[in-house]
Amino acid sequence: MKATYVKTQLQNVINISKIVTVHYYEFDKNFVFNGESHDFWEMVYIDKGRVQVRNDEEELNLSQGEIIFHRPNEFHSIKALDSAPNFFVVSFVCHSPLMMYLEKYHTVLNKMLLGFISSIIKEAETTYEMPKNDPTLKKLIKKETAPIGGEQLIKTYLEQFLIFLIRNILKKEEPNVFPPKKAWKHIW
Repeated sequence: MKATYVKTQLQNVINISKIVTVHYYEFDKNFVFNGESHDFWEMVYIDKGRVQVRNDEEELNLSQGEIIFHRPNEFHSIKALDSAPNFFVVSFVCHSPLMMYLEKYHTVLNKMLLGFISSIIKEAETTYEMPKNDPTLKKLIKKETAPIGGEQLIKTYLEQFLIFLIRNILKKEEPNVFPPKKAWKHIW
């Protein structure tokens, strides 16, 4: 007798459709990037030192362990503050409504979330040519020796990272509701 099963459609609340750039920078204490805006998301994780980040409306000083997000078309700049900073930048395309929680968001990452950052960096280094300290780099170049599935792993690590980060935000906002009622209409 043939068994009948119901196939469950899986819901994707965060979907990264494209990775634009992946950079790890190690700059000296005189580093200044005067800024840019673009039509995709950007996240900047401070791995060492201190930086000053400006966006359309504010200026923030960030230290080791902190992350900030820039929404599409938001002007932003970064410069070293009294130290030689190392920071990791990933830019990506994502039209998921839950990304609204990351607009102008910055925080200190916990240990679990740092694991995702490490996984993204490691996978990017094995998948793409990643020249250090070139803020003008506009295109990812895949290595000929890239292991199978590297791009997909970067995508899924980043999606998982964003989901866990948004969950943390929502726990603080509305402890008994995921997602909050104001976002429901955008998801389902």
